[in-house]
Amino acid sequence: MLHHKQIELTRWNNSDQEKFKKAFGTTEADARTLIQERIAKMIDYNKNLTVNDFSPIEPNHNKNVFAYVHGWEDHGKIYLGNKFWTESQLSGDNSIAGVLSHEESHAYNIGATKDGFDGYEDGQDIYYKNNSHKLAQERPDLALHHADSYEYYLEDQ
Repeated sequence: MLHHKQIELTRWNNSDQEKFKKAFGTTEADARTLIQERIAKMIDYNKNLTVNDFSPIEPNHNKNVFAYVHGWEDHGKIYLGNKFWTESQLSGDNSIAGVLSHEESHAYNIGATKDGFDGYEDGQDIYYKNNSHKLAQERPDLALHHADSYEYYLEDQ
């Protein structure tokens, strides 16, 4: 999935640009470079992942989630929720790779992405494809730093 997006970002034809714009609301060169760099960092990061980097969700956490991380500087544990095991597919929306990429993108050394933003939708977390695309249309500046926008871009094959 990540390598496929690297190819698209290098090739950069009309179809590639349409997918990018749908996810991030722009096709500007700086935005493209930002996402290219994030993908390269994530590929490097994934080379060092081990089973010890994953854990079941914590006892006091909402169990009806795909996954989550606690704010982490460089490398942290990814907690896998019930939805990860019961609803994630091999491809498409909320795929296994997409969910993991969403969580990894939160790492400061990869993308420091967020789920929600002060001043947009009352600071509520923005999840799912339609809401992510709405964010891209209304606030491309935020969509570039939004974890679900990044996830759905990667999953759009």
